Amino acid sequence: MAGLRTGSARRAGDDATDAAAQVPEMRDAPAVVVSSRGMSRRRRPRTYRLNGVQRSANAVYTLLTRLGLGARYRHLLTVTGRRSGVARTNPVDVMTHDGSRWLVAPYGEVEWVRNLRVAGVGSLRRGRRTVSFRAREVDASTAVPVIRLYIESVPVTRAYWGVGTDATDEELMDESARHPVFRLTPVEAT
Repeated sequence: MAGLRTGSARRAGDDATDAAAQVPEMRDAPAVVVSSRGMSRRRRPRTYRLNGVQRSANAVYTLLTRLGLGARYRHLLTVTGRRSGVARTNPVDVMTHDGSRWLVAPYGEVEWVRNLRVAGVGSLRRGRRTVSFRAREVDASTAVPVIRLYIESVPVTRAYWGVGTDATDEELMDESARHPVFRLTPVEAT
């Protein structure tokens, strides 16, 4: 196809560029739409692909979090795999809002989201402390303030959101369909 890159000189995010090149209406569409106030509103979010760089970054974040270092909101999420039954661990960012803990999926419906939906329970580890929890996915209106807090607090994931920090509540509600949010409730030890 004309206009597509070939060879090994591909960069992260080229899949979105390639898709835009294949659809004539998207070829000339801006990646960011600017409102009448001059502020960016909607963006074409980047698609998350677990590649070698992401795996390396996850390994570093996992090591730092196991040692209790790094951003205070970063934890290791462990959830039982829905098919394999094997415990799966991923670095995640946990937000605290209105006295509750929240888990946001900035990369969309990735494997840990699907596993957590099925299992309904998991554990969070940071340093030597591990906390078990129950997770309940929340509706769009409940998710709005948590998503807003997440986008403001974790700038490294902003490319994966279709909105910026100045988004309206309606725009954030639309984003919640692509980025599930879970309220975490601690499980009492018995």
